[in-house]
Amino acid sequence: MQSMLRSMMPVALGLLVLVPTASAGYKQVAPAQVELFTGNSGTASGSLGSTRRTGSSSSYIGCWLEWTVPGPNALANTGFCEASDGVDSGTCRLDPLNFEYHMAAMQSMTASSWVWFSWEWRTNPDPFLSGRICTGLVVMNASEYEPLQ
Repeated sequence: MQSMLRSMMPVALGLLVLVPTASAGYKQVAPAQVELFTGNSGTASGSLGSTRRTGSSSSYIGCWLEWTVPGPNALANTGFCEASDGVDSGTCRLDPLNFEYHMAAMQSMTASSWVWFSWEWRTNPDPFLSGRICTGLVVMNASEYEPLQ
């Protein structure tokens, strides 16, 4: 039995060499896209990996959280999203009234994530509730999006 297996080994190894490499699976190239609307509002979307691979030094997309020491005029817990497609750009601060939902979405981001966010200008007597506020945030983690490299 052992001699039979030994004699089959070169044939099996030869077959492995002839097998082409697999590259199955749907792939989506989705660099950052920014759309600006009237009234200082807009949307941005794109995958982190595709945006990184554009070769453009002015294209980017991402979100981050900031945790600072509370104190006078300090933003204790906040976060931002920003994107540029090389022509248009947009940045917004997470909606303080929906912070926990946006934070949960941001924490699910990976190197393969596709991100979509929207913003609008809000005026409020409380400066923390004013400015360009993120009104929506979607993070999609799927095999079709390119990872960062």
